Amino acid sequence: MHLIYTTVSETTTMADYGRGAKAGAIAGVVLGIIEAVGIYATFSFTSDSIKRTLPAGITIDQALYALVIGTFVGSIIGGVILGVIFAAVANKYMTSKSFEMRGLVFGIILWIIGILGNIGNFGYGTTYIAVSVLIGLIASLIYGYLLGHFFRPKQALQTASPTSTM
Repeated sequence: MHLIYTTVSETTTMADYGRGAKAGAIAGVVLGIIEAVGIYATFSFTSDSIKRTLPAGITIDQALYALVIGTFVGSIIGGVILGVIFAAVANKYMTSKSFEMRGLVFGIILWIIGILGNIGNFGYGTTYIAVSVLIGLIASLIYGYLLGHFFRPKQALQTASPTSTM
């Protein structure tokens, strides 16, 4: 009997993947909003250095709108994919009792990966890189927390109702 319980409890079910995708989509919307606002603010601070790196014929406004919309949509799509990945690793490799804490750890890992993705952007200047790293940290922590919060099984969210006796 113990062997069956262990086998069933350690496998990730399709419902877990679905729950991860939903949690990732919700957290991805919030992430997309934070990053879109952050990109808009970053472009405001560093527009002069960004203008120098744009291809001929593309204005700063065109680049800004394309990047903001692309970031928002990409955050939702990426959020769904990362939510499924979180569902696969949350119970297997993360041992914290709290799903929110597991999500924060997941968010920090994503932030570190995001820093590596920013390495090629030094042409925009150090201010752009510094602001991007800071916004990435804030957004990744919020995304991770929300991912863990919304991933938590419904049974963990509901309180036990008292049973009445007759």
